[in-house]
Amino acid sequence: MVTKHCIINKHLSSKDIGCGKCSGNDYYLVDRKGYKLEVINDGFCNLRILNPKKLHLIDDVGYLKSIGVSKVRLEFTKEDKKEVIDFLKKI
Repeated sequence: MVTKHCIINKHLSSKDIGCGKCSGNDYYLVDRKGYKLEVINDGFCNLRILNPKKLHLIDDVGYLKSIGVSKVRLEFTKEDKKEVIDFLKKI
């Protein structure tokens, strides 16, 4: 999820837009089940709230092709180069 409302700035009671307090530190939201959802800055004062479990539809590629999907968008957030390459080899 992406939010344009900086929950970190609000939590720290800062009124500075573009303060950068969300960069360089690790922030998490904790859901009702105790899962930690990492909050990362995209560099433009938008925050991405990441699911603690990686989501992918690699097992559904065949089905997607069968219903006419010819293009997909891949979005990576915190994966390193090796993880991305390994994922792309599976497609």
